[in-house]
Amino acid sequence: MTTPASLTDIQFVSKFNASFSECYEKAKNLYIDSPIHTLVELRGLLVVLCDEIIDEYKIQVTGNSLFEKQKDIHSSKLFRSTIIENIDSIRDAGNKGAHREKYNITYEKYQELALTTLKNFCTLIEDYWACKASKVPTYTFIVKTESLVKEWCYQALFNNDKDAKFEVAIALFNKYQEQFKDEDKYFFEQSSLMKSVDLIEEAARDLHPEALFEYSHIILNQIHREKDIEEAKGYLHSSACRGFIKSKVAFGQLVYDSDEPHEDDIEEAIRFLDEAASDGESQAQFLLSQIYSSSKFGLQNDKLSAQWYEKSLKSENANAMFIEARSVLNNPHLTSEDAEQSLKWLELATEKGSQDAYKLYLKIFSESSHPVETVRPLYEHYLELYPEDYQQHIDLTEYLFRKGTVKNDVNLMKESIKKLIQLFRHDATPAKIKRKLNVLSPKWLAKYDEAITLLGLINKEHDELLLNFNTEGKIFDLKGLYDTFASVEENPRLAHKFFSKSIANKSLKESRKKIGRNALCPCGSGKKVKKCCS
Repeated sequence: MTTPASLTDIQFVSKFNASFSECYEKAKNLYIDSPIHTLVELRGLLVVLCDEIIDEYKIQVTGNSLFEKQKDIHSSKLFRSTIIENIDSIRDAGNKGAHREKYNITYEKYQELALTTLKNFCTLIEDYWACKASKVPTYTFIVKTESLVKEWCYQALFNNDKDAKFEVAIALFNKYQEQFKDEDKYFFEQSSLMKSVDLIEEAARDLHPEALFEYSHIILNQIHREKDIEEAKGYLHSSACRGFIKSKVAFGQLVYDSDEPHEDDIEEAIRFLDEAASDGESQAQFLLSQIYSSSKFGLQNDKLSAQWYEKSLKSENANAMFIEARSVLNNPHLTSEDAEQSLKWLELATEKGSQDAYKLYLKIFSESSHPVETVRPLYEHYLELYPEDYQQHIDLTEYLFRKGTVKNDVNLMKESIKKLIQLFRHDATPAKIKRKLNVLSPKWLAKYDEAITLLGLINKEHDELLLNFNTEGKIFDLKGLYDTFASVEENPRLAHKFFSKSIANKSLKESRKKIGRNALCPCGSGKKVKKCCS
């Protein structure tokens, strides 16, 4: 008797629910070329599946959002933990796709997330199916896909299909982003980005709701287009009127951020936010809480503000969780339970893209007793996400130097000083940050030099590090360093007038006593002593 061949994952999903087949297959075939769409499609399927579960098991629901439905299914205690965990992971991945502007995730990572989520969706169906039937068919997950990009291109070029235009535009944008995976690359080809912007504009003019949203983002961020807030607002309004929830929230945010919004815009913003908030959109709920808590629009209503804030907190809105955590942590009567809950809120808010939450999270950990090996990766991950937050670069160096001083760890102190030098010489570092660095460097250099001297570790490497500082302990920029070296090369006796005193008056003298005239000079020039600093 032969064993029947197992199904493919697409066949398996179709056998479970035929109406899922087309949507799942599309999501599967997009995960390489357009992983964002895969995540969004799977999230849509998850909503349908959760509704089916709720109807079949007569589960009482507390709200319309997927988050609330997930919590209600969990609260029913009718399903094993793997089902709840997969619902949560698919929902979270879908949020990362639907709100990619909140997450600094690389295109390659999105591909990995999309593939993992496809597998999780199949596992979810398998586990749920097992709850209803004694026998569940076996299947094999096939990684290979059939790309839809060729079909999109045909439809966009020959049939002027607005959906296809938008899909091709996103695929081109992903192609542009792929270039950033190569860390050694210094020139980035812009043609795919420019064509992507052109196609999104065309689809937006054809009133494609998501293209309208994306094109408003392009205009606001001056991506190959002139910035025009009113024009962007018009595109958002058009998209919101067509039911696109992200545009409803974005329109409300844009009006809320305006200094002097028009009365008609305020009225429309409230209407859109009410609609989105009623559908469970947590950012809309949070924005309404802020609008009703202030007198900015003349709509102050403490009761409504509290109601919307509570809903946004229950929906795990990143901004609400950050505000709540900060408020609790500032309570002078803070209990250990409150502190634990606040840290959970901060961690969740951080995962959902709140930069403020991440900064507070870092501050708490940097002031804790956790070892450097625990805290340093948190800073490094933050700086990968937000590389232009120069204050956090300084905070990391200060943290490392402080730990190095406490532990008398000269390697940590040296690493901190090197980070100061690199940050100071980075072209994009703002002038005010450089001024802060030159306030820190003399103090740190003195402590480090003292520790090195006491431990008897003065050597060539130490001398070379100190060559980066002038006699006041301030960092040379690269031009200043080259000019100084040129001056010293012409007249080595001037070294003490340019470099840190410890190298000019102490380290070099100690080095000279130990070396002969034919040895390499300790200044690092590569010349013999007799032809250099002697």
